Amino acid sequence: MEVYVSDNAFLAMVSAAIEVFQKETLGILLGYRSDRSYVVQNAIIYQTSDRSNALVARNDTAHRRIEAFLQNVASHASIIGDFHSHPQYGKNRGGFEPSAEDIEEMLEGGVYIILEINKKHRKMKWAYNKDGTMSGTVGDYYLKVAAWFVEPETGKVRMGTVRCPFGVGFVWQ
Repeated sequence: MEVYVSDNAFLAMVSAAIEVFQKETLGILLGYRSDRSYVVQNAIIYQTSDRSNALVARNDTAHRRIEAFLQNVASHASIIGDFHSHPQYGKNRGGFEPSAEDIEEMLEGGVYIILEINKKHRKMKWAYNKDGTMSGTVGDYYLKVAAWFVEPETGKVRMGTVRCPFGVGFVWQ
């Protein structure tokens, strides 16, 4: 499953992860799905989330307001999933694999992006990785972006292949 990420969605997710670094960020993904791919057109950050270094929870009242707002927007895009970060905290590095809680909340038909964010050790140009992720550095941070989905046939969580031409090749200062 390929997951195409627009420039707007990429910038929103990466900046959200950096803004609250050492705490998790959370937001929804807007776009559409075909048989073999997802297209993530936008990412909307939940500003009112309860955040810690190992957990983030959305404000359900705020989520309902966003859903009501989106029903009035003339667009082919709809909520297709969510994103959140796994930040480094102390010596514990963030990771891009979903936790047991993450897996429990994943629904069939959705896409779930996890952004690993750690303090950088060296500057890296953004690139695709063999495992289907993409990674690079921004300022003082190293990020890895992974996309997950529930395979309809088996009900198992699988990693998709992230594609974001906008982000690839950049060395973000």
